[in-house]
Amino acid sequence: MSPTGNDLDEHEHRGLLEETDSSTEFTDSELLCGIAKNDESAFEVLYDRYSPTLYAICLRILRHDVEAREVLSEVFLEVWEKASRYDYQRGSIQAFLSTLARCRSIDRLRANTSKTFSQTRLSELWYFALSHTTTLAPQEQLERSEEITVLRDAMLKLNELQREALILAYFDGRTHTEISQSLKIPLGTAKTAIRRGITILREYIAGVKNQEVEQ
Repeated sequence: MSPTGNDLDEHEHRGLLEETDSSTEFTDSELLCGIAKNDESAFEVLYDRYSPTLYAICLRILRHDVEAREVLSEVFLEVWEKASRYDYQRGSIQAFLSTLARCRSIDRLRANTSKTFSQTRLSELWYFALSHTTTLAPQEQLERSEEITVLRDAMLKLNELQREALILAYFDGRTHTEISQSLKIPLGTAKTAIRRGITILREYIAGVKNQEVEQ
């Protein structure tokens, strides 16, 4: 039976590992070849070898343990299902796995963004915006629940490019160059999207606060 997201840690040791007592003797390529032949022991070795690193990538992007583990499971499930189609000329398997984990995490983050932001993400970006807004005194800041509502409304004022650029910049820690490459846009466009996005957030938040003061 092939591994699933619910039993990635419960594979039986058989197949490739029966030939040797040391899993470290196998290269990544040999393990992937074994996985392509439905060898669960090869899958487990590869999982044990790279799951900590890939989980760290997912967690850094998603900042949520449960979601990071879900994406990690999706990544390895994809490896299990598509190992036979891997192009070995693409580079190292480690780099491929890291890229896959990063892309799947960003996909999840974008999906979450299109629906709703979690309180943690909203608050983090809210405080980033506040830190660049000199017109708001600390004592005038809204309560956390109100902050989330206001920032959600503010994010809706951004276009898709601005939202994605901000997500990559402040949740994934990407540089302007990396963002332009990821979104396949010119470097100047990436910088403008981030700068304009932050400006819109500041102006909207400041405007809401001023309305509260006037009332």
